Amino acid sequence: MRAKLYPILLLFVLLSLPWVFPAGSAGRIMGFPAWAVYSLFVSFVYACVVSFFVWRFWDSGEETEDVSKDSETGDEA
Repeated sequence: MRAKLYPILLLFVLLSLPWVFPAGSAGRIMGFPAWAVYSLFVSFVYACVVSFFVWRFWDSGEETEDVSKDSETGDEA
């Protein structure tokens, strides 16, 4: 899974760079340059993707601790 994760994260990092905006573009959104809003939005999406991968695939070891506690007390299900 790790081999698939790195290209996805690299893609989001590259997308967060405001390359699509020409130098000196004057577009503004709520007073901020359009490229800044774009970069913040992609950074937010990147954070959501990283959070999902951590939540879904990070092995915290909680399941193994519960099994060892049950075996110590003799309460096997």
